[in-house]
Amino acid sequence: MSARAPDPSAGEVHPALTALVARLREADIPPGVEELADALWLARWLPGTSGTAPQAARGAPDLTTTPDEGSDTTAPPVSQAGSVAPPVDSEQQDRAALFAPGAGDEGAAVRMTPVRVPAAPALPEPLALQRGLRPLQRYRAPVRPVPRALDERATAERAAESGLVLPVLRADRRREARLLLVMDVSTSTAVWQQVLDELRQVCERAGAFREVRMQYLHETDQGLPGLAVGPERTGVLHAPEQLSDPTGRRLTLVLSDCAGPMWRSGRMQQLLHRWAATAPVAVVQPLPQRMWLRTHLPARRGVLHRREGPAGTLEFTPDKGHVDRAATPIPVLALRRGSVEGWARLLSGARGQS
Repeated sequence: MSARAPDPSAGEVHPALTALVARLREADIPPGVEELADALWLARWLPGTSGTAPQAARGAPDLTTTPDEGSDTTAPPVSQAGSVAPPVDSEQQDRAALFAPGAGDEGAAVRMTPVRVPAAPALPEPLALQRGLRPLQRYRAPVRPVPRALDERATAERAAESGLVLPVLRADRRREARLLLVMDVSTSTAVWQQVLDELRQVCERAGAFREVRMQYLHETDQGLPGLAVGPERTGVLHAPEQLSDPTGRRLTLVLSDCAGPMWRSGRMQQLLHRWAATAPVAVVQPLPQRMWLRTHLPARRGVLHRREGPAGTLEFTPDKGHVDRAATPIPVLALRRGSVEGWARLLSGARGQS
């Protein structure tokens, strides 16, 4: 007695779709709606026989029809046009080869299509870093700027009452903090360039800064740091003192592995000392923390305390040992939320916060 064929109109799932879900699970890909849609779209562009119906997974019987006794169960599939299609291996149908661009044989007849493959992000948690920078929305510089915003309504009311047109100024309540991202140019510049670009995007999207600028520090012929707008040394290098901000509104983040020649000579440490005298400065270290002690800026664990003074002067109390009170503490931040958020809360909070 033969089995009864199921009714296609009763909501029966197509065997090809069942096989697709099985293949996705074998590849440890959750068969969600978006994954299935992407796989079905990609199947349109994979090489295969024109007009051939998609095959089910190997070893899965076809339940839509029941072969009669004596019939050939190994008959090749028939296309919609009625012609017999050659057998196609299911593994070949499910694969698409990717090759790196190179100097190939120009006489080859194989057709290639260039595709764009997304690169892996350099920052592991960009959204977490954005949230960590948000406390800087409350940052207020120690030197308050002169109010420059014109209050048009108050000016019109005063002119109507007194007959004199005198401008009425109100405090500018916009974000005050401006961010300067700096990276020293060395042999490892190409390694950290993507980190710098993604860090700039994170800072721009954090909503905490009125302006985000990016500069590069090159070593001059005299061994001194010189500023440029790009990683290539073209044109005249500018003195880093031009970026000093006596108002304290500009925050500086120096992205560096602290292993370049200017760190080895001590020029970068001297520059950080001068910048920290007028505005907040911190070093963003992309290397793992276990390697920080091997760099030319070894960091020590301790507590930072912000007191009243220019740029919210910091005091450092190490966990072990003593520290020179005449030295200027420079925070060293890791590329994770806890480190960045602690620094942001220290600058945006009240005086005396640790």
